[in-house]
Amino acid sequence: GSVDIGPGGERLLAGVIVDVTPLMSTQQALESSREELRQLATYRENEREQEYRRLAREFHDELGQLLTSARMQLQWLEGRIGDESVVLGAPRFLTERGFVPDAEHIRPLLDRGTTVVGVARGTKVLGYLGLSDELRDSAADAVDWIRALGIEPRLLSGDARRAVAHVAAQLGIEHAEGELRPDDKSDAIDRARGDGRIVAMAGDGINDAPALATADVSIALGSGTDVAIEAADITLGRDDLRGVAMAVELSRATMRKIRQNLFFAFVYNVLGIPAAMLGWLDPVVAGGAMALSSVCVVGNALQLRRWKPSRKTDGQ
Repeated sequence: GSVDIGPGGERLLAGVIVDVTPLMSTQQALESSREELRQLATYRENEREQEYRRLAREFHDELGQLLTSARMQLQWLEGRIGDESVVLGAPRFLTERGFVPDAEHIRPLLDRGTTVVGVARGTKVLGYLGLSDELRDSAADAVDWIRALGIEPRLLSGDARRAVAHVAAQLGIEHAEGELRPDDKSDAIDRARGDGRIVAMAGDGINDAPALATADVSIALGSGTDVAIEAADITLGRDDLRGVAMAVELSRATMRKIRQNLFFAFVYNVLGIPAAMLGWLDPVVAGGAMALSSVCVVGNALQLRRWKPSRKTDGQ
């Protein structure tokens, strides 16, 4: 089953640890336990979040350049605990760091549809964490709502391809890509824009920030990291993807009001100005009509206060 690893039960690793596979003999068990793996992973994740919050504050004006230069560091976590170095990352990145992944222990985790993250200390791989995202109850409804608005949902993730495919199948998303680095997500958005599409990106993680900056419209969830919120055009007040559909509906309702007001103003001027020039309208009547036109435009815009989404959510 799922295991919460935060001190207050919060999830700290962009998912839930559903399995842990230590690499150890009986003698090594005292040194490399399952609890140690969780502690090391939690320590590094907390440290990364605090570090990027600090960087975001110090380099707010240079955020795009910061993310570009730091993108490789986003693929793994590396630091020191005491006198020993600790590396946390996907097996392929551990290989790049000189460690030898153990396929025998990795394969069962992949078969379960989890994203595998290795934990290494010093010169040894301690074991592997199997991470799996838990779908919110509202996720399927959010995707269906977005599709009903005529928008094609796509899933871009840095998780393992099998895990991403499993989530996409649950949500009915046809286009899904996994094992993407931050710049890969940006490239995917550029390709979609190259096809003449208007692309909106919704995300909440550090790795989503470059893609958020690339999209035509970027949306960050309320529980997102500071870096993602800084890069987004819109920040949702709640951690609910249905807010994306609500934002689209509200924006469309706003554009309808703008077009209606432009139409009313255009008709008024087309009819009123020639009539005033020909002397058909008394100046007092023309002035009153102008004031009435402004009142109508403002009144029509204020009708947005009564706007409601087409579907009810838990917060209504």
